[in-house]
Amino acid sequence: MLALPMRKITVFLGMSMGLMLLALLVGILRLMSLNKLGSGLLSPIYPIHSVLMVFGFMASIIMTERIVGLAAFPNAKDLKAATVMVPSILVGVAALAAGHLFGLTVLRYLGAILLQIACLAFLLVLRFLKRKSDATLASNFMMLSVVSLLAAAFLSGLGLPPYNTRFVMLMLSFPVLFILDERVELTRIGATAATTARFRLAFALAALSVAARCLRFVLIAESQSFQRLAKSSRPLQRCVSVHVRAAYSWGLVGVILVLAYALSQYRLNLYDAFIHSLMVGFVGTMLLAHGPVILPGLAGFKIDERKLSLIPLTVLSLSVLLRVVGELSLLAYSWEPMRTVVGLSGWLVLAAALIFVRTLAV
Repeated sequence: MLALPMRKITVFLGMSMGLMLLALLVGILRLMSLNKLGSGLLSPIYPIHSVLMVFGFMASIIMTERIVGLAAFPNAKDLKAATVMVPSILVGVAALAAGHLFGLTVLRYLGAILLQIACLAFLLVLRFLKRKSDATLASNFMMLSVVSLLAAAFLSGLGLPPYNTRFVMLMLSFPVLFILDERVELTRIGATAATTARFRLAFALAALSVAARCLRFVLIAESQSFQRLAKSSRPLQRCVSVHVRAAYSWGLVGVILVLAYALSQYRLNLYDAFIHSLMVGFVGTMLLAHGPVILPGLAGFKIDERKLSLIPLTVLSLSVLLRVVGELSLLAYSWEPMRTVVGLSGWLVLAAALIFVRTLAV
């Protein structure tokens, strides 16, 4: 029995997807403005882009997914935290955004408090699920990701991006660590003792920071899974393999750009490049990879694996490539056509999302 009625689950999913589209539009407008393709009239809304995407979309849809997972446990309906976390995070995002947009300190702090309540409730749900599961390592990755989100929720009342690096990296840690949790869970069945040991080492490193060394060990642990999926007769598994390889490649690019950002005098110019290598390149590609696996079971429909396409991945990768290469080239030479290309590249992210949704719908 579900901890919440299916009607509410559907509403939560709809609101999460709506916030994703809103976040994409805000991000596109911000990108165009940065590259002198707009008047900047809407600049006050640009700082809420990351909040809408991470808290409004990613956190709420992941929480909803876990509520659906609670249906496997008879006593889950008594878990009050499950009824609190999604409404708290959605109302919290609205209050936080309004507080920052209109300069209302009370609303801003209220939003931050509601986000923290949602994160604490999520931790209680995850603890419940951990006790019912033997996937301890995957559960640890998930709980660690929510701890980073909780810290970001606390800081959200004080100030928002852009260029608030501490806040941004805490928010980025949530989807990155969650994806590592998914990879640990999905590869657990065929994992060897050596693979499990490497994932444990990856978790120890992730507890300190999300860094290149952590991703390196995860890549080693994933290598066996890559080889198995690439040879699979199932189109879905081959598609996942291609997406995950692409995601890790963008993750590596993002880590390199983070280091360059920290050491370079051109910090502001590299900021968007490293953020979007990680957020759009790594996290976005992983969402494309896991979507056909998770969403059908979550929403109660089946997909025809033969209809799966690499077009959304290609469009998304092209967007990130134009963004990163364009930002780097503008460091050396301020070429206006390239600035225009960078400014418009965000529309490709929206196009990739719409093509992906259409593919699943078909």
